[in-house]
Amino acid sequence: MPFIPEDWHGRQICLIVGMWTGDPAEGDARWRPVLEAGQVVGSLVAPMPYPFLNGAFDEGNPPGLQGYWKADFARELTDDILRVAQEFGSTVPSLATANHFYPIDGAVQRVAPDATAFPYRSVGFSPVIAGQWESPADNEANIAWVRSYWAALHQFTEPAGYINFQDTDDQVRVEANYAANYARLAEVKTKYDPDNFFHVNQNIKPVLAGRAAVEPEAAPA
Repeated sequence: MPFIPEDWHGRQICLIVGMWTGDPAEGDARWRPVLEAGQVVGSLVAPMPYPFLNGAFDEGNPPGLQGYWKADFARELTDDILRVAQEFGSTVPSLATANHFYPIDGAVQRVAPDATAFPYRSVGFSPVIAGQWESPADNEANIAWVRSYWAALHQFTEPAGYINFQDTDDQVRVEANYAANYARLAEVKTKYDPDNFFHVNQNIKPVLAGRAAVEPEAAPA
């Protein structure tokens, strides 16, 4: 990041990415408490178009990276969660690896849990462990780090996590991710995709009378 001094390049930091979308004249006052909360290594706080913010981290995520992710939900960022984040944040194994804490608030919490597929309307955050690295030779070590981090974090979080940030071995968590909405979604799946054609995902399996859920061996050509 060009706004981070060179002597901090390659070192672990906590990065706050936020946005004030109200009156631009209020922006400085809204951000001032964040900039004064502790030691600030560097900052870029200024009016900017949304596409710039959306692509600000593209250079640090080039095509071809290996990846293994885990995700949870947390009602709040407790001392235990922050302790685990600090512990594992100090041992991040790759420059491209990060732990994200996405807030889930505002309009999200003004929708009923059964109004859409997404039921977790009362949680406050989505912790995401985004493991990314360059060489396949490092797969075992990096995957082990992500799993260890998640195991330490998960004892303080909800059973489910944001499904877009989960990996292939999290299929066992799909029902928990949709909670009370899962049965209704399984009915929709059974009606519109009884043969489970669309299965290369965090899969909601159709349940058909007289036989088990359909699990194709390979994606159709």
